[in-house]
Amino acid sequence: MSTPAADRSLLDDALELAEMAADITLRWFGDRAIEVDRKGDDSPVTVADRAAEAAVREALAERRPHDTVIGEEAGISEGTSGVRWVVDPIDGTRSFVRGVPLYSSLLGVFDAHGPAVGVISIPALDQRIYAARGHGCFDQDGRPVAVNDQDRLDRACLCSSSFDQPWWPNEALARVTTAGCETRTWGDGYGYLLVASGRVEMMADP
Repeated sequence: MSTPAADRSLLDDALELAEMAADITLRWFGDRAIEVDRKGDDSPVTVADRAAEAAVREALAERRPHDTVIGEEAGISEGTSGVRWVVDPIDGTRSFVRGVPLYSSLLGVFDAHGPAVGVISIPALDQRIYAARGHGCFDQDGRPVAVNDQDRLDRACLCSSSFDQPWWPNEALARVTTAGCETRTWGDGYGYLLVASGRVEMMADP
């Protein structure tokens, strides 16, 4: 039996909430004086991260009070509906605090059948990719997008947030580069947007 298409209302809500979160992050983008705190794993977090996630949580509490919400900053708010929202308003905080426009706002929705909706926004570049199960994948202008069909490694491009990390074994990276594969550090959510829209072939992060 085929998996049913995602509820269209989930996509509509996700797009509206993603746009709201993106707009909130832009209020602080480019402010080089923004205060940066450190979380337990030493990763950075700012008032923009917290404000955008709080706004999404508040909106979901009003619209979909029985859904579960999982956020990077405030943890899990358990619901009973079986629908789960995963929120990361600023993926790439290091880029954000330096005024680099490649940070992203991420929003995902899971229902009883698995992944239902996904939205990647690049607020500072006014780019967005969104998809819903059974509905397709589209860009910010509503145009259909898809991964490309490149099957040659020497014609492909591999993206990562960093290639200078212990989780990149030297021998594995050497095999890729020796084969002629192009590598670029277009990382965080931006790299996945590039894959989803067919502009690059691969994105890998831990």
